[in-house]
This record gives sequence, C-alpha cells and structure tokens, in this order.
Amino acid sequence: MRWLPKPRHNIWWLISGIIGLGQFVAISVGAQLLLPHANPKYPALALFSLAIGLIIGGAGWLGARWLPPITILGLVLGLVIMLSNFAEIDGWGDIVGLLSYTFLLLAGFALGLVVELGVWAYHRMKASRL
Repeated sequence: MRWLPKPRHNIWWLISGIIGLGQFVAISVGAQLLLPHANPKYPALALFSLAIGLIIGGAGWLGARWLPPITILGLVLGLVIMLSNFAEIDGWGDIVGLLSYTFLLLAGFALGLVVELGVWAYHRMKASRL
C-alpha cells in the first residue's frame, strides 16, 4: 500500500474531510431523490458524515494500512446501492436503501479490521520466529 500516506501525516485529515463531504453530498442527493419536498435534517447528516470520515481517516492516521481502503470500498458500494434503491420509490426503497448502506459500511469496516488484525498477527508470528 505504498500509495497511502504515511501514518501521522496531515493528509489523513484532508482525506477525512473529503470522505465526509462526499458522503454528505451523496446522502443529501439521495434524500432529495426520495422526497423532493421533504426537509432532511442536514446538521445531523453532516455530523454523521463527519464522524464516519474521522473514523476512517483517524484509523489511517494511527497507522492502519488496510482498514481505510476496505472501509471506503464498503462505503462507496453502500452509497451506490442506497441511491439505486432510492430511485425505485415503491414504499420499501428508502428502508432497503438505508439498511443496505449501513450493512455494507459496517461489513467494509469489519472486513478491514479482520484483514488488519491478520496482517498484524502475520508480522508478529514472523518476528517471533527470527
């Protein structure tokens, strides 16, 4: 993962902001597609997006190399599926969209944690044999 910034580099906070802003825009567009005349709670959406961005960027800043890209993949897949479900307004599209987004985001985070722990265990075993 040479293309990722080094741990404790300030670019991770920029990445956090980009993730948060992109997620906020995607969810806001999805809310407008779902109910064009509704008034979504934009401050809550912004806070949620910022928290997710800070979790992903903070993990990278602390030195996680596999967790951020895998979680971002789950996040993007979840947003795409959520927006495609929002386009099918049949009564269940909004609920299915939000649940699929949440599931894929958490699945990406969990898979990233498992891979990160596996890499850590591999390096630990390799170091103990020397």
